[in-house]
Amino acid sequence: MFLDVAPDLVVKVMSPDDRWSEVMKKLGEYFAIGVRLAWVVDPETESVYAYRALTDVRRFTKSDSLTADDNILPGFSLAVTEVFAE
Repeated sequence: MFLDVAPDLVVKVMSPDDRWSEVMKKLGEYFAIGVRLAWVVDPETESVYAYRALTDVRRFTKSDSLTADDNILPGFSLAVTEVFAE
């Protein structure tokens, strides 16, 4: 069974075997079907990259709070340190 609508948000957690070229290709596919926001979590750099398009990206680091547009996740905020807490 497949969804007929695209999610507003997708989250990709990078694995040690992932290559950025492959992740970017997948992001392009997501945006082509209507995804509005994609978070790429990079454990190696302890960063979260928020993509609104392939050329519209913001990097959130451990000193930041991860947020989303109010029309996607109203009021959402999470310290990036919490993403990588053990």
